[in-house]
Formats: sequence, C-alpha cells, structure tokens
Amino acid sequence: MIREGKPEPIHINTLFVVDKNEKFLAAITLAELVIADPSKTLSSIINENGITVKDTDRIDTLAALVSKYNLMAVPVINGEEKLEGMVLVEDIVDDLLDRRKTR
Repeated sequence: MIREGKPEPIHINTLFVVDKNEKFLAAITLAELVIADPSKTLSSIINENGITVKDTDRIDTLAALVSKYNLMAVPVINGEEKLEGMVLVEDIVDDLLDRRKTR
C-alpha cells in the first residue's frame, strides 16, 4: 500500500495502524517495522497505547507532545477514535514560527 500511494518520504517515518472501520489502533515507526522479526504479525509488534490528539485539540497541545515524546508525526483522531490525519513536526514548527513573526 505504501508503494502504491507513493507518499513523500517525510510522510512515511511513522505509519498509523487502523482497523477495518478506520479506528486508530497504533503507530509504528518505519525503523521499528524494518527491524522487526519478519515472522511476527503486525499486531504482535505494535504498541496499542500510542499517543494521539483529537481533531479539536489546540496546537499548543501538539507542540508539547512532540517535544515530550520526540515525535515526528502525531495521529489526529476524531470523537469516534477514527483516524482523521496527522500533524508533522514541521507543521508545528511552521505554526510556531508564524506566531513569532506576527508578534
């Protein structure tokens, strides 16, 4: 699926795992996936207690999470815990820099 979608390299550092109903289950880095035992299933190597933000959370919340957990991407979920998208660390940096320029 990754090859078919041809995402930008920055967008595939972290992969998000969802169920058949698009409910967010976990995040896994590409590095974790590559070094995992190939005989293991995805469900056995993912950590289902991943960090997420709600689509209603403020940008300040995102900046704090990225800083605290050294994340490159944060999954964004809605009230039904379905994956809505992601926020990249570069998006947060851009937003914070824009705020400084307007002050």
